[in-house]
Amino acid sequence: MLKVTFLGTSSGTPTKHRNVSGIAVRTTLGPDWFLVDVGEGTQHRLLTSSLSPHRMRLVFITHAHGDHCLGLPGLLASMGMSGRQEPLAVWAPRSVTQWLDQTLATTVTHLPYDLDMRCTEDVTTWTWDEQVTLHARELRHRLPSHALELDVTVTTRRLDLAALDALGIPRGPAWGRLQAGRPAVHDGVTVDPDQVSSVVTRRQRAIIGGDNADPAVLEPYVEDLDLLVHEATYTAEVAAQVGDWPMHSSAAQVALFAERHAIGNLILTHFSPRYDTLDDLAAEAREHYHGTLELARDGYTYALDAEGRLHRPPSSG
Repeated sequence: MLKVTFLGTSSGTPTKHRNVSGIAVRTTLGPDWFLVDVGEGTQHRLLTSSLSPHRMRLVFITHAHGDHCLGLPGLLASMGMSGRQEPLAVWAPRSVTQWLDQTLATTVTHLPYDLDMRCTEDVTTWTWDEQVTLHARELRHRLPSHALELDVTVTTRRLDLAALDALGIPRGPAWGRLQAGRPAVHDGVTVDPDQVSSVVTRRQRAIIGGDNADPAVLEPYVEDLDLLVHEATYTAEVAAQVGDWPMHSSAAQVALFAERHAIGNLILTHFSPRYDTLDDLAAEAREHYHGTLELARDGYTYALDAEGRLHRPPSSG
């Protein structure tokens, strides 16, 4: 039901193998998608994915630090130059919306599409449509920082194979019509979808965080949470050396929090450039957390299926 593609997983500055923050989120409702953070270089990473910028419907900026937002004006301008006409929603701190307005004006960038700008200080819940609700959840950082919570409800039909067999309806187009809730004709008899299927409603919730020094601030929102995407900038040892000033989480902090609240799926990201490999961060997280754990890599797509299981498909997009 949910797919998360990492366009950048480094903190502060890019490395040879990791760009700065950018996360694309899709649901199974269609080709449209949301973008969480737009670090410099994000639009170039998009060119290596299967994501179409023209199907992007929302940009959510977690906070005003450059590694999370400096790529935004360039991405907007490129979409305009490539012919985008559809409106785009931008949900960000007021400082970012003001900076964006000034940057577009200074560079004389005229977008051929409308921007629906909203400030996280003013809007904390956004009912996107009848199936998707978005929430901005406050985090703890040097600047005001927020996580994006997605609450997705999908109603589908589950076919009753025994009932289909009893009526002698073979696999084929009739199954597709019935699964879609439409009647189908078999041997001259109209079969109502309620005869051979039942309506199933599934709900999934994911939290995709920005920079955050204290995972516990998310405690009110993690009951029955299916997926947590959270920064793990340092190991606990390095976090103790740098002190509280950077205001980031360690892998141990996040893993302990996820374990304590029985969060079934955890993806760590936003790794300090000091780490050439993620082995130490992975070992520390696995010491404290026993659910499904992934350390995000640039270009990787992680899919949460209808049963709440997290998979990493072999393709990048």
